[in-house]
Amino acid sequence: DDQNVRTAIQMAIDKESIAQNIYAGLRTAANSVMPADMPYCDATVTTPDYDMTGAIALLEDSGWVDSDGDGIREKDGKVLSFTITYPRVYTTMWFSFSKVLWKNWVLRLKLTPLI
Repeated sequence: DDQNVRTAIQMAIDKESIAQNIYAGLRTAANSVMPADMPYCDATVTTPDYDMTGAIALLEDSGWVDSDGDGIREKDGKVLSFTITYPRVYTTMWFSFSKVLWKNWVLRLKLTPLI
């Protein structure tokens, strides 16, 4: 439960690249945690801008370092990782999304489709 890690993950998401490459420019970059047109959404709550250098600095400040040169961060013998579980009908979209999202990333991502 580390605020730096959560912020770093948000900073490592290139939202503009997702809008252009996954949605072929048909969508704008998502700059809030919920769509602005969603009922009762407070669109003034924003996410950090894309900043890979800043994301890495935050991770290092929290002790997550790439100790073996594989690009993945570790701390106290644990690999920085998380799992995204999604509906199986979106498998193609999630694999495309993950390639754009994690092109320069520093953690291990596991995609798990629901049956």
